Amino acid sequence: MNPDDKEIINEALKLIEENLCDPNLKPSWLAKNLKVDLSNFSRKFKKVTGVPCTKYIAMRRVDAAKNLLEDGIQVKQIAGQIGYKNSNYFSRVFKKITGLSPQAYRSRLRNQKLPT
Repeated sequence: MNPDDKEIINEALKLIEENLCDPNLKPSWLAKNLKVDLSNFSRKFKKVTGVPCTKYIAMRRVDAAKNLLEDGIQVKQIAGQIGYKNSNYFSRVFKKITGLSPQAYRSRLRNQKLPT
């Protein structure tokens, strides 16, 4: 992979962080903003990061959601804040990535914080 490819992926990673909460954030949006071909972008993104772009975005959103779950914010509000229009879809993505529903994750956090 040439240095230009790595620069494009680094720029994509920056755009993901800056636009994580935008429901329109997806590989096609990134490719358009970076002025690159979607299929080549997707292939290069996976080669550099080790995961497909869509999964990377979902993982970053779930990481952001974990912090919000600690703060006691409702799951429906969290979904909207991190770029999901549908809270049920967000819950499915969250469970797929973490193995727990958002509610179960929050319960586990609370149980871990109890003094033993």
